[in-house]
Amino acid sequence: LTGDQAANYTITQPNSLKGKILPREITAIGFAIADKAADGSTAASIGNWGVLQEIPTPDLGKVVINQNGVTATFDNSEAGQNKPITISTLGLIGSEAHNYTLVQPTGLTASINTSPAIFTWNTPLITTYNGQEQPVSITESHNSTITITYTDQNGNPINGNPIDAGTYVVIVTSNSTTYTGSETKTITILPKNIGSATFANGEKIYDATTSVNPQPLLSLTGIESRDISKVEAS
Repeated sequence: LTGDQAANYTITQPNSLKGKILPREITAIGFAIADKAADGSTAASIGNWGVLQEIPTPDLGKVVINQNGVTATFDNSEAGQNKPITISTLGLIGSEAHNYTLVQPTGLTASINTSPAIFTWNTPLITTYNGQEQPVSITESHNSTITITYTDQNGNPINGNPIDAGTYVVIVTSNSTTYTGSETKTITILPKNIGSATFANGEKIYDATTSVNPQPLLSLTGIESRDISKVEAS
């Protein structure tokens, strides 16, 4: 006791006192999620586990972040910058881990960058004229919508799909903002072989020459219906 009248008093000393040691809160400075290229999934990876701060010197190296089973997830699989991340609860391991609690990181973001579109050409690049439109079938491996355009051998755009024999340039473009790009190929529609024309048998009066008088054409077979009356022998 202290004070002017302290000599007049005594104090009974306390005994059996109890106290509590609370876990120390620590943070992981620099903890971050890695950016990635679009791959169709929302899975994210830890880019930096950070450095634990506020650990007393005697415990350095005796408490670390438990990296097992930690999962991180983007909000969706589409390309974008600074997308929000959801992460499972982080824990601590080590001989002194029981003395600490880890402040969970918040406001985590990362980016998903665009990936190249991958096109599959499902129809032959060389076909034979059949009187019908011959569209090219193309798909994109991530099921992105696409736009297909055609130009003729002179570079003029054509409406619809190729029909007539010739060479065409095909350009396919992905409409996706996640899987981007285009691809160009050339397709060829070959003329249809209709075989031999049928002519009438010829005859003439002997004239001491080997010349043959032109004979009437009886038929051309294999002409497509759209071309009947538009094709004749010459």
